[in-house]
Amino acid sequence: MTIFRGTIGAFGMMTVATCLATGIFGGQTAAQAQTLPTAVLKPLAVKLGAFNPSEATARRAGSDVMFSAEVEYTVENLIQLNGSYSVFTVGIIQQGDYRMIPITIGQNFTDGKQNYFYGGGIGLYNVKLDLPGLTSNKDKFIFGLYGTVGLNVTKTFFTEVKYHYPFKYDNQFVGGFQVMAGLRF
Repeated sequence: MTIFRGTIGAFGMMTVATCLATGIFGGQTAAQAQTLPTAVLKPLAVKLGAFNPSEATARRAGSDVMFSAEVEYTVENLIQLNGSYSVFTVGIIQQGDYRMIPITIGQNFTDGKQNYFYGGGIGLYNVKLDLPGLTSNKDKFIFGLYGTVGLNVTKTFFTEVKYHYPFKYDNQFVGGFQVMAGLRF
């Protein structure tokens, strides 16, 4: 697995992946009658996966790859945009002396066939990082952003890649890539 060493490099890779996915899948979408996205019909989702911190200091506190879990609730729209839906998400990413709890709200968009989705959002990230001499080892709420791209494999099973970009914790960047598989109920 390639580990992205720099925040800019990781953010750039997520931007490129999002643009490519949008261009590839978006160009194949035919005009169709508006239907509700699968995520709206099955609003509760549980996701499990792995998180890869972008910075070496965060990896040193936790690991190169950490366990992650999320619970997501979908509503049809907070913002009225065709082919989109709003999501509220609470997750946990933890290993060793690294813990991040993202509490986010976002907007996802789908193609006409609802095979894939992409989007982004904002939120508060509850972070605790213990690196003696570098961090305070205190719980802190940090504002942050995220971008996501996903694939609906079936009506209930989906995969998703996210990039979390919380602002710095004690001058240390704690964001990175998250890869998950989920079930909708």
